[in-house]
Amino acid sequence: PVISQAVGVPMYAHVARHARRKTNPPNDSWVAFSQDPRGYKKWPTFMVGLWQTHVYVQFGVIYESAQKAVLGQAVQTLDLAQLREKLPVGTRVYGDYMVPGGNSLAALSDEQLRALAQRVQEVKKADLLFGVEWPRETVLAMSPNAFEANLIERCRQLAVLYPLAMGKEGATLS
Repeated sequence: PVISQAVGVPMYAHVARHARRKTNPPNDSWVAFSQDPRGYKKWPTFMVGLWQTHVYVQFGVIYESAQKAVLGQAVQTLDLAQLREKLPVGTRVYGDYMVPGGNSLAALSDEQLRALAQRVQEVKKADLLFGVEWPRETVLAMSPNAFEANLIERCRQLAVLYPLAMGKEGATLS
């Protein structure tokens, strides 16, 4: 409900299924939220997940999304100083949602960020996501209520990208 309210459309949860992965199960798991009750891959998506080392929340488009070019073009034309100001401190940018870590938004130059936005438009297997990570130790030290509040706030902050990813006319980072 929090994400639905933040973006103004119903969002549906899609829990990772590792049904055929008993022999070599993945090192991570996640739940994705998108506007489609049937799947998340073709739409701009919020993902909350965990690796052994950290928990994360991300928003963006993955390689199967028809909105890849839309978000890529939007990022290329944005005032990147405004983008950096609107997104949470510690935001990371990911070119591959299956690889942990990403790049610190603060450490990326405008040219590097625009190159990632161009890449998602040109490379079939490219993703473009923005997110925040919490180290395992930090999460374990938080109360459940504190973690939930932190997660909700980060989702709200990342939601400013949703209208851009959907190509809404006149969309800005407001």
